[in-house]
Amino acid sequence: MGQAPLDSDSISDLGTSNHELSVWQVPNDKSNLDDIVLALALTRDDTNGIFVVFIKKENIKEEYDWDIIIKDQDGDTAFDKMKNEHKNFLLNSMWEQGYFAEHIFNLIQDEANYIYYDEPKLISLLSSAIDEGRISIDDLKSHNKNKWFKAYKKYKGL
Repeated sequence: MGQAPLDSDSISDLGTSNHELSVWQVPNDKSNLDDIVLALALTRDDTNGIFVVFIKKENIKEEYDWDIIIKDQDGDTAFDKMKNEHKNFLLNSMWEQGYFAEHIFNLIQDEANYIYYDEPKLISLLSSAIDEGRISIDDLKSHNKNKWFKAYKKYKGL
């Protein structure tokens, strides 16, 4: 991404509900990053690729003198074993949301602060999770993830 203009549709991913912004917690060593990204991807109906930006709460405090509030909330994902890695940032005002967007924009100027997972990688992660018994076909079906199920079947040649 670097210095390229930020896609205007990306701001919709910063939409809040009840002043809360959905985020996923990744440990500093990123040991479960693939699982977190798959859990996040499975909250969506489509199988398109996804950018993940690494945000550190302490950097927000340092940069904006803002103690962002984090609330626990299980993620609404078909990857049940990862639901507890979901959190919400509390953004009470348009200004906080704007500062947060600015912070993300600044982060993505350095490729070390984000990663992109394309559709084939996401489907491969899904296939591995199903093969290893960490996600079931029933989990996909119960969350109405028909596009994901079809993509998995195509990937497996079923």
